[in-house]
Amino acid sequence: MMKVDKDLISKRFSKAVGTYDGAAAVQDAIAERMVSLLQYHDGRRGTAADGRNAVGKVLEIGCGTGLFTRKFLKAYSPERMWLNDICQDYEESLSDILCKSKDDAVCSEPVPGMGPDGSFVFLPGDAESLDLPQGLDMAVSCSAFQWFHDIPAFLRKVSDALNDGGILAFSTFGPDNLVEISYLEGVSLHYRSLAEIEGMIPDGMEILYAEECREVQFFDSALSVLRHLKSTGVAGIRREFWTRSRLEDFGRRYRERFSTDDGLPLTYHPIWLICRKIFK
Repeated sequence: MMKVDKDLISKRFSKAVGTYDGAAAVQDAIAERMVSLLQYHDGRRGTAADGRNAVGKVLEIGCGTGLFTRKFLKAYSPERMWLNDICQDYEESLSDILCKSKDDAVCSEPVPGMGPDGSFVFLPGDAESLDLPQGLDMAVSCSAFQWFHDIPAFLRKVSDALNDGGILAFSTFGPDNLVEISYLEGVSLHYRSLAEIEGMIPDGMEILYAEECREVQFFDSALSVLRHLKSTGVAGIRREFWTRSRLEDFGRRYRERFSTDDGLPLTYHPIWLICRKIFK
């Protein structure tokens, strides 16, 4: 297990800005599932004039290119929404959502699909160290918490920022995530089990729903696996250089240990939780 180098992570995701959406099939499905679960378990919302679920102040943590954001906005109409990511370069990818004014808060000419005041704000930086907006009605995060150094402390921080009855919905990854890479290279993030993550939910919050599964993608070569990881930015655990001989050895070991009739597998282990801050 390695401690995350967040500067390296930011640089790797920055390089993947143009390739992420096309390569992130599993992450796309995770985001779709998140919105579905959120709508089912978040039963307190009214309906906006356009038929979407009305919600007040929303913070998204680790928004990336907006893969989850756009799905969320098809279902929800927030009055105000902050989009956070550690990678500043993602702001440009969100240009169809963001509408900036001089104070970076409220749009003078809201674009279609925005909330009533069009206030969508990009909030760059490491969410673990940022001062979060307060009085939130919802905090959402899709496929980001696995990069954090202290998840329990951050969950307490988010809980403090939520109004009573506010919703925290997030997905992350469990111990079987990219297990093939971990086995072959001996390096992995510190992925927590569902039970461990449930134990991190702070006092004053209740778990409405929790789920996990395994999703396997297949590739025709080890090089294709590495290209996939690079395209989604998730290969940024450590600084390394792949020589031709190292790549050949990696491919040989991958085939010997994991080869199937469908190709070389790569396992994802997504986890979803929907939580609510208890009314005092």
